[in-house]
Amino acid sequence: MNLKSQLQELSKGLQGIMSTVAIEKAIIPVMVSYAKRVKRGHFFVWTSPEQEWIVTTLCHRLDPSLEKRVVYAFTSMQDAKKHEDFDDPGLRVVEVPIVLIFTKLLVSEGLDSIIFFPHRGNVKQGLELEKSQFLELIKDRLRQVEDVTDNYSRIA
Repeated sequence: MNLKSQLQELSKGLQGIMSTVAIEKAIIPVMVSYAKRVKRGHFFVWTSPEQEWIVTTLCHRLDPSLEKRVVYAFTSMQDAKKHEDFDDPGLRVVEVPIVLIFTKLLVSEGLDSIIFFPHRGNVKQGLELEKSQFLELIKDRLRQVEDVTDNYSRIA
């Protein structure tokens, strides 16, 4: 499914939960911006037998008390298997649409970032999308929409 179709599905799924303005003017533009950065409509992630995404806890090199919980997203199944060598036969690599990855980051408690490996064959250099940064961009867009709406209502 291409990005446009994924976003249409997301928009339909959020109707009644969120305002159309929030979806169309804040969430979707931020997702499109990040999708352009990673240049793919889907990635591959490791999952458990229960279909839960495998979350890796990373510790800061200089301060081990600082931790971050991440999910790795790979360009191909081969790259995922090259990066992680799990002994558990129940673990699988599955293809996941980019919009679902973004949505999972937004709604998952205890998940701090997604680390994308957008270049096939390169599992050393990732592109991190931090939840806090992602949420802040959405909030900024919402504030811009509110400002425009407030200014318009004053004129009218």
